Amino acid sequence: MRGATGRVGAAIVASWVMAALFACNGMRQDELDCEEAVAVLDHCCNAFPSSFVNCTYEAPGCGAPAVYPSISTPESQCIRAESCSALVTSGVCDRAAALSGLDSAQTDASPTAPVCP
Repeated sequence: MRGATGRVGAAIVASWVMAALFACNGMRQDELDCEEAVAVLDHCCNAFPSSFVNCTYEAPGCGAPAVYPSISTPESQCIRAESCSALVTSGVCDRAAALSGLDSAQTDASPTAPVCP
């Protein structure tokens, strides 16, 4: 009987460890919002370079500043609320495509120029 109890305890501990790992290394909300906006832009904007838009957060360390997703949560909400035709005609597709440069990562929480009106 002790063997079964030990296995149950080990399973509980393992699930706590997995939950802690996921919580520490999971996707942040701003990363998810950016990824969702990129998916909309990829669908709506002709030849949108989605694979080059940075949607990752990197914590600061060793003197380096934090790096935030190129498309912020408010920008993402705006992009997701617009129709494809509105994204094209308002220039959102063109402004978002400009984010796909290799230096598109933001080192502060707000982008330098708005993408979505």
